[in-house]
Amino acid sequence: IWKDGIATGYIDLALERAHVYREHAPSEIIDIPDEAMAREVEARFSMLETLADHDDALMEALLEDLAPDPERIFTDLARETREGLICPVFFGSAEHGNGIGRLFKALRHETPGVEETLARLGLEDGAAETVVQVLKTLHTPHAGKLSLVRVLSGRVADADTLTRSDGSVARVSGLFRLMGQQATKREAAGPGDTVGLGKLEAVATGETLGDAPVDAALLPAIEAPPVLGLAVSPAERRDEVKLNAALAKLAEEDPSLSVVHAPGTGETLLQGQGEMHLRVAV
Repeated sequence: IWKDGIATGYIDLALERAHVYREHAPSEIIDIPDEAMAREVEARFSMLETLADHDDALMEALLEDLAPDPERIFTDLARETREGLICPVFFGSAEHGNGIGRLFKALRHETPGVEETLARLGLEDGAAETVVQVLKTLHTPHAGKLSLVRVLSGRVADADTLTRSDGSVARVSGLFRLMGQQATKREAAGPGDTVGLGKLEAVATGETLGDAPVDAALLPAIEAPPVLGLAVSPAERRDEVKLNAALAKLAEEDPSLSVVHAPGTGETLLQGQGEMHLRVAV
């Protein structure tokens, strides 16, 4: 929902509800505005057609111009999301807390559980061995490098040794629960938990680790061709090593960033997806 070029809310096509953002307060549910009704009808039909590509009964209802059962719509959304056939899009603002509840509900009810993930990776369901997958890498001021992992099977605890796909090992130094920028120590984690593992220095985002080398598909690498480059340099030449180390950490945390050295000018360029992306990064 737009007003004077600013997004003031959104319409949930599955529930057919309009939400208007409120500053530091939950979104308010309102009737779908008249000026947005035609776009909503068109967009919802397009969504239902996509769902119907994988559901013959829903396709039949659409062809007969019958209103589909809401329960079938949500069943299809959950099933097709879990099977990787569709990817829902959600609108909201993390800064103001708008739309976050709907996102959490989808993560809980519509996204794949550990069982589906194990099956997709070709791993035995309910395997006793520990299997974890690195979702993201973080560098924190106090805990150092943290590998944010999802535990798919078994359990992982502080001081455990995990094996990478090439046979090398990495020792866990600290197990953490993350809440925003805060990392607090916690006990052992089991299937379905997402936790931070400390000091896995050589481990990169996307790796799968376990008690033994895990023969599983890696998380796909992010393919983000750079849009804009920003020349960066230290205020003093003696800080060049520190700058290079800091840029390497940035690129490790955000794979859509890259650091290159321009041979013609000798400049160090931080490349990313636009000016705002680069300004936030540095």
